[in-house]
Amino acid sequence: ILVNLHKDENVATNIINSLSLVYRFRLENKFNELISLKKEKDALENLIVLFNSIHSNSIELRFSEIIADDDFQIIPTWLQKIVIIVIRCNIISPIDKFLISIELKENGLILKHKWREKLLISEKSEIETIAGDFEFYTNKKIEIKRSNEIVLITIPLFHPELTQDEFME
Repeated sequence: ILVNLHKDENVATNIINSLSLVYRFRLENKFNELISLKKEKDALENLIVLFNSIHSNSIELRFSEIIADDDFQIIPTWLQKIVIIVIRCNIISPIDKFLISIELKENGLILKHKWREKLLISEKSEIETIAGDFEFYTNKKIEIKRSNEIVLITIPLFHPELTQDEFME
């Protein structure tokens, strides 16, 4: 923010706005067990704006279809947590954009990106660590697979008509 404040005040203002939206989203949803996938998608887009301010717009987030309805729900911030791990564990360079694509499949999301893992940190072990927490609370698994040079992460979704008992089964 400080660097951009002296270079381009509008950019600094946009970063502050995105930061406040991310923070507000976390505060508003910290007691919600499930939220609509669209709300999580919107919050994730604000988070990507912040990461792009650090990584020279080298990260591209692409949703394969418009997620505009409330057909599916997700635990707040979990998609964001996974994307943060992906960004932290992979090499991001302005020479070659880092594309994260997310598509809706059956009862889950498939997050896909090229494998550009850093040497000292394992994306698979980081994802598996938080996947254990996710499974403990939901009895559903987050899975990560690498095939050729593509990483696929499957994130379970929930239906809004689930009762509290069904969610915790």
